[in-house]
Amino acid sequence: MMDDIATRLEAYVGRSYGPYRAWDVVNAPMIRQWREAITAGNDDGCVVSGVTPRTMLNVWMMRGLADRRPADSVGDDPYELVALLREQGYIGVVATKCAQHYVRALRVGERLESHVTIASVSPKKTTGLGEGYFITLHHAYSVDGEPVGSMDFTTLHYAPKVKQPEGSSPPQPGISEDTRFFWEGLKERRLLAQRCDDCGALRHPPGPICTKCHSFAWSAVELAGRGALHSWTVVHHAAHPAFDYPHVIGLVDLDEGLRIVAPLEGLLDTPVAGMALEIVFRSAPDEDRLPVFRPVAEAD
Repeated sequence: MMDDIATRLEAYVGRSYGPYRAWDVVNAPMIRQWREAITAGNDDGCVVSGVTPRTMLNVWMMRGLADRRPADSVGDDPYELVALLREQGYIGVVATKCAQHYVRALRVGERLESHVTIASVSPKKTTGLGEGYFITLHHAYSVDGEPVGSMDFTTLHYAPKVKQPEGSSPPQPGISEDTRFFWEGLKERRLLAQRCDDCGALRHPPGPICTKCHSFAWSAVELAGRGALHSWTVVHHAAHPAFDYPHVIGLVDLDEGLRIVAPLEGLLDTPVAGMALEIVFRSAPDEDRLPVFRPVAEAD
C-alpha cells in the first residue's frame, strides 16, 4: 500500500499545464551568446540559413532570473507538486535525466510555445542522497501549432540524510604559494590582501600577477575588515556536517574597494543590501578558516 504522500503525488500524473510562450522569437544574438557560454564548436550550432542549434530547444522557454513568463502564457505551474514534497521534508533536488526529441530545427523569427505534462512519479526510492521520489515532466514544443520537438526531464526530490556530528571539521582550502599569506594571516586574526609594489593596486582573491599593470611584485597589507553587504545566498543543501543550516554566504564590499565571499552570522532572516558588516574570526585548532562577517552592531 502506498503511503499518503505517494498517493497524493500519484494524483498529479497525467495533469497538463500551459501553453507557455517564449519571451523572445528565435534570434541570432541569443544563439551566439549561448554558443559562447558553452564553448560549442560543431556545425549544429552554426546559424546557417536561419536554422538554430537543436539542443537549444528548451533554452527559448526559460523564464529568466525573475522567474516570470510572458503575459500571454498560462499562469499555472507544473512544479506545484514540488511544494507538496518540500512540506514533507523532501527539500533536496537533483536532475537525473534529460532526453530531447527533435522533429525539426527552429528558424530565426519563430516563437516557441510548450505544454507540460506530469508523465510519472516513482514510488519512494532509497538513494545515496536520501529517500525520495523521481518526477518526470514531458515538455511538448510547437510553433503555431506545429510540433517541433519534445523533452522528458526527470528530477529526484529527496530528504537529505546528512547528520550533524559534533566536532566535525570544516573542509580545508587548497593552499598555494600565492595564497599562503592569506590563510596564515587568518590564523593571526588578520585579513590580508595583495598590493602591487609598482602601481599600488589592491587585489583579491590572491594571484601571482597584478591585473592592472601585470607586475609580479607585491606586498601583503592588512585590511580593516569592514564593509557593506553586496549580495548573498542561503544554502540549504547539500549539507556539510561541520556547518549549521540554513547557511548564509555573502558577497561583501570591503571599505578598501575589494570584494570577498564569506559566511555571514546573524543574518538568516534580515540581510539587507548595503548593511554595514565587520569581520570576526572563528578559530579551530590546527586548521585554516575562512573569515566570517556579521552586522557591525553585533560585533564584539
